[in-house]
Amino acid sequence: MFVSQGLSREAFADKSGRIVSLAAETFNDGLRSYYFAFAAIGWIFSPIVFALATFGVVYILFQREFRS
Repeated sequence: MFVSQGLSREAFADKSGRIVSLAAETFNDGLRSYYFAFAAIGWIFSPIVFALATFGVVYILFQREFRS
């Protein structure tokens, strides 16, 4: 089936892998935006709460990204 369309199995696997990688990266970016949106709610209370919440989100994301 793939050969008749001009794609070998290796080329199909490579293209599929790139699409899945892009989808995972986009999903992670979306999750980060939700985390920072929760931190932005702190602005309702005070700029200090907003700054602390933003620092907290950055700290947690850093820990999850590079320390786990």
